[in-house]
Amino acid sequence: MICLGCLGIETTVQAQTVLSLEKCREMAVENNKQAAAARLQQQKSAFDLRAVRANFYPKISGYGYYLYSNNSLNYDFKGAYLPTYTPGTDGTLVPNIVVGQGGQPVIGVDGRPLFNQYAAIPPMSLELKINGIYTVGVRLEQPIYMGGKVRSSYKMARLGVELADLNVEQNRADVVLKSDEAYWQYVKVCEQLRSAESYRTLVEALEKKVKDAIEIGMASRNDLLKVEVRLNEAQLLVSKAENGCTLARMNLCHVIGLPLVTEVEISDTFVDEAPFSFAEIAGDISNRPEYKLLERDVALKEQQERFVRSEFLPQLGVAAMYGYSHGLLLGGDPLLSSAGVSAVASLSVPIFHWGEGRNKVRSARTETEISRTKQEEIEELMQLEEAKYRFSVTDAIRQVELTKKSLEQAEENLKVSGDQYELGMETLVNYLEAQTQWQKASSDLIDAQAELNLSKTRYLKAVGKL
Repeated sequence: MICLGCLGIETTVQAQTVLSLEKCREMAVENNKQAAAARLQQQKSAFDLRAVRANFYPKISGYGYYLYSNNSLNYDFKGAYLPTYTPGTDGTLVPNIVVGQGGQPVIGVDGRPLFNQYAAIPPMSLELKINGIYTVGVRLEQPIYMGGKVRSSYKMARLGVELADLNVEQNRADVVLKSDEAYWQYVKVCEQLRSAESYRTLVEALEKKVKDAIEIGMASRNDLLKVEVRLNEAQLLVSKAENGCTLARMNLCHVIGLPLVTEVEISDTFVDEAPFSFAEIAGDISNRPEYKLLERDVALKEQQERFVRSEFLPQLGVAAMYGYSHGLLLGGDPLLSSAGVSAVASLSVPIFHWGEGRNKVRSARTETEISRTKQEEIEELMQLEEAKYRFSVTDAIRQVELTKKSLEQAEENLKVSGDQYELGMETLVNYLEAQTQWQKASSDLIDAQAELNLSKTRYLKAVGKL
């Protein structure tokens, strides 16, 4: 008893929150983890698209290389003699050879003509050091034709953005449906609680009348026992409705992201339902995010097929570089010490890969056909679902109309039976039965109204209008 009292105090101090159906939807979407993940995926897809778009533009990068090695290349040159040349009459250089009698060149012992003069090259030791070579520069790269890879990648990224947007819409619709189910369940049990309390009040009033009748000898103890049995049943209904109301409130708080102990008040009831017209909805399954997701998935598979094909098509690219190199010491002086511009073009043409490209393209094409077949199957299931929920709304509307008539009849029957009981023209059992029928008719109407509201939400989701 103490724990229950403390719990009662704790719940009463909580600030009461007034909620409408639209407010619950907004809070559920805002606090749902799956919806938050879908929004993050949407942001990621936008970043991926920007990253892929950059492949259309030149890439500029800096580079630098450094090589250190303590090895050196040594070479001892033993010297040599070089023949000389003299200017001819026509200005050209002619060999300065020794001419003998008859104008013929004099041949030396080595079998070669002798020259009048020789230039001597002295012996020397050459040393080429490798240590301390470095190159720095800037490189610019631009793809010209990559077999369609860049364009197909960009289209796939754009489809990824569309898929992420549709996924957000689908998650929102799922969350809204879940929120509506929790909301109308709470409305339902609250109405059931009011109905049960009205029934209990009705039976309590009858119990007082029977007790007064016993005192004046107009009723028996057995009559009182019959009323008390019904009163116990009414109290049990109230207890169950109270527990159901608490659980439904906690579930609603969980769905919309509030603490479970939060006291909430709903602003909607089942009174004066707004008319529902299928003509005003004018929706079909093509408006559903799930349907559009299937269409984008097929388009994505087609782009993946083009991407695979691009791997086995010619690829052409160009690059330009500007850099400075320094190093390779020869005799203490660097051989490399200059800056320069260079350009290169690269062309790759696949020739033969043992059928790898053809089979990969066939595999990607099969994936496209699988996705298209899946789309056709799920499309039929969506059409069945739309028809199912359309019939559910129609049946629920008819059920509400019938239960309203039943409640009107039960109320009239209760009034007539109560008047006749007061006049002694109706038995207690019949009057109790009239009260039970009224309570059942009231409960059936509440159930039908709750089902109608949920059927509307499900139908709107089935036609992409939620």
